[in-house]
Amino acid sequence: MSSSTVHFINSVVAGFFACLSSVCGKMMSDSSSWTIFALYFVLNIALTAFAIVFQTRALRHLSTLSATATNLASNFIFTSVFGVLVFGEILTIRWYIGYAVIMFGLTMIMRGDS
Repeated sequence: MSSSTVHFINSVVAGFFACLSSVCGKMMSDSSSWTIFALYFVLNIALTAFAIVFQTRALRHLSTLSATATNLASNFIFTSVFGVLVFGEILTIRWYIGYAVIMFGLTMIMRGDS
């Protein structure tokens, strides 16, 4: 695996941890027990810290734009998967159109940067 691929993977992993942090945030707000609330709160902070660590690793070796765009794209994908699997959300055609527009915009920005 090339060094560049590893750095992109760091950015994808950062997006994954950021997504998990958001899931914990939502679970935390839905909890009725202070113990469960505290558990999700600690997990939220830890997962955010992991996201920052991996994004920082990616930023050391990739352009800011590449690392951020990769993180954003992966975060959208992971968020949709967890939304469906954990919270039973339904992805509508409107969501897919919005996702396509965002990815198109990221692609155009990335091309303009190179």
